[in-house]
Amino acid sequence: MKKLYTTLIVEDEDIVREGLIETIEWEKIGFSVTAQASGGREALRKFQTEPTDVVLTDIRMPEFDGIQLLKAIKEQHIETQVVFISSYAEFEYAKQAITYKAFSYVIKTELFEDLEKVLHELYLFLEKQEFEREQLPKKSNRKPIFVQGDSNRKLGGIAAKRHMASDDCDFAIPGKKHYAPNWI
Repeated sequence: MKKLYTTLIVEDEDIVREGLIETIEWEKIGFSVTAQASGGREALRKFQTEPTDVVLTDIRMPEFDGIQLLKAIKEQHIETQVVFISSYAEFEYAKQAITYKAFSYVIKTELFEDLEKVLHELYLFLEKQEFEREQLPKKSNRKPIFVQGDSNRKLGGIAAKRHMASDDCDFAIPGKKHYAPNWI
C-alpha cells in the first residue's frame, strides 16, 4: 500500500480551496488532506496542533500571508515541505519562496495542469527522504537533519540551527551518496 503524506491546504478563497480538495485525487498520488484553513493564522494553529508533511498554501492572504506561514512552519518543522499557489507571477514572491525553502511555486492560472506534476515530484522527494532516514545508522538519541538543495550553500544554516538538534546528530544530504555523521 502506498504511503500517504499528510497535507494541510491553506487558501482564503473558499471556491479554490474546495476545488483543490474535490478535484485532485489526493490518495491516488500519495497524499491525504488532513486539514484545511482559510488563512495563515488559522493554518498555523492547526499545524501547531497536528503538524503535516506538506502544506499547500496561497502566498497572498490577509493579515498573515503564506511567506509568514512558511517561516513559522520551517522554524518548528524543517522537514515539512511547502508548495505555494498564487495568482501572482511576480518575481519577488518566487524569490521569497525560494529564500525560505519552499518546495515549489504554482501559478493559479495553470494550477490544475501543474499541481499534479509538482505533487508527483514532491512525493518522490519525500519517499527519497524517508528512505535516506531509514538508512542512517541506528544510534540512540540521534536525530537526522535533511538538507534540500546545494549542500555547500546550506551548511551555514545548519550550523546556526545546530543548537536546536541534539549534540550527537547525523546529516544526510539528498542526492549525495555519502553521509557525514558528526562533521559539524
